[in-house]
Amino acid sequence: ILDYMVNGKWKTDIKQTRKQELWKLAKESQGDVDVSHKIGGLLIYNQLIDECLKDIIEYSIYYIKAEIWPASFALKVDFERKTFGQNIELFKQYATIEPNRELLIEYLVRFNKKRNQVVHNLFVEDMQKLKDEINEHLIFADEIVCLLVEYDNSICEKFVDLSERVEFELLMDE
Repeated sequence: ILDYMVNGKWKTDIKQTRKQELWKLAKESQGDVDVSHKIGGLLIYNQLIDECLKDIIEYSIYYIKAEIWPASFALKVDFERKTFGQNIELFKQYATIEPNRELLIEYLVRFNKKRNQVVHNLFVEDMQKLKDEINEHLIFADEIVCLLVEYDNSICEKFVDLSERVEFELLMDE
């Protein structure tokens, strides 16, 4: 925890550039007329949201550990083979309490349900109806990403506040 706090690891997102590139691609799919591009955009949004969820869960766990330091507890979440729905459940369980938490949970559950419906209806719906439905989900997904970015920033503000209250650098020398 000392290393995490002293080096401000919450400040650096090594996937930031990729997230921004994918978010741009997903947004572009909203205006595309090709249904395959819209499906691709929906899947990109899904992966982007999933990655943001994982980061928030991880940051939250580190924040909780830093907040109670020097007491400690063993908690590490393994994201290997977790479904999107399972990651939503981990978010509910481990994410720190931030503004819009309940709204975000509601949106995540709704997005997951709708995304599953779209994917399972690829052969059932006519293409225009499918395109219209996906358009709605793309706009909704973009709103979720915005909420996740705000949530992430809120946790980072907590880290800044904590690092100002506790001089972790001095504790490293002890």
